[in-house]
This record gives sequence, structure tokens and C-alpha cells, in this order.
Amino acid sequence: MVWGLVPIAYLLGTFPSAVMVARSKGVDITAVGSRNPGASNVARTLGTAWGVLVFVLDGLKGAIPALVGLVVSLQFAPTLLLGPWAGVLSDRFDRRRVLMITQSVGAL
Repeated sequence: MVWGLVPIAYLLGTFPSAVMVARSKGVDITAVGSRNPGASNVARTLGTAWGVLVFVLDGLKGAIPALVGLVVSLQFAPTLLLGPWAGVLSDRFDRRRVLMITQSVGAL
């Protein structure tokens, strides 16, 4: 499941937000100004508000996959945090009893 998110994140990163915003206004951003499809060229060509929109969209292209990766990786947090304590408990107490208790709690 996690590896299926990699192509989606890649495609999200290739979304040309500056080109899409400029085309919606009827401008080919790669032919005017510095010819660089970025927030700065959009701001100079179409206005500051459109440049800020492109800037935010470009930031979201990186933030969304990073946040999805963070959320997906948090599923391993209980194992990483509680694993060492489980080892201590299994060494201190009867392993069979610890196993029965943890399986009972896990069934809830």
C-alpha cells in the first residue's frame, strides 16, 4: 500500500501550477518575462496575487506527500515506543503470562 503512494506523490510533484494558472488567464508563461514557469515570473506577469497562489500551490506539492508519509509512518510508532518495554517485561516476568495478557489486550 505504501509503495502505491510513491507514483501519486511523484505525479503531484510534476503538476505545473504556474503553467496551469497562467493558461487559465490566457498567458503562456514560458514565452513571457523570464520564461521561467515559477511564482516570481507569474507575479511579475499576472500580478502579485496570482504569484502568491502559484507559490502556495508549489509549497503544497511538497507538503502533501511529506504529510502523507508522516501519517503512514506513524502506524509504526507504538511498536517502536513500546517494543523495548515489552522486552523488559518478558525478561522480568513469566513469558507465558505476559503473552496471555498482551494477546488478551490486543483482542480488545
